[in-house]
Amino acid sequence: MPALAGDYFIFVFLASLGVVQIASAYAGLWGLLFLRSRWSSAVVGLGLVGMGFAWFFAPGPRHIPDTEGGLDGNAQALVFTLAAGTAVLFTLLFASFANARFLHPREIPPEGLEALREATYLQALRRSLSAWWRGSRPWMRNWSSGSTGG
Repeated sequence: MPALAGDYFIFVFLASLGVVQIASAYAGLWGLLFLRSRWSSAVVGLGLVGMGFAWFFAPGPRHIPDTEGGLDGNAQALVFTLAAGTAVLFTLLFASFANARFLHPREIPPEGLEALREATYLQALRRSLSAWWRGSRPWMRNWSSGSTGG
């Protein structure tokens, strides 16, 4: 079972990377793309999905029912969640480092996923945290100076 779980993890990881690239290319989220071209990123995404499926579902020892030592539903759900989460985290970090010198965000950024149209995840996170920190300083000063907040 551990070998099958590892194979399933790799399959879901590759497929999730591909789906995120395809969706990001379609939505124009430049901060999540691995390549500087939307079209190229979509093609790479399709390749990752296809490669994962072709490798995992190729003839071989991976077609084992759970009653004979394969992955049961609980283990499969756990491995899927871990692999998809790892793929999203990998995408956020890799694309942030790959695109850091190409993307230059505006002073007043859009909120939510729209921020990833012009900034990497780490750039957007840094801007959001610094804006939150600037906004929370007066509030913290008010409460930490011994006043009652009123």
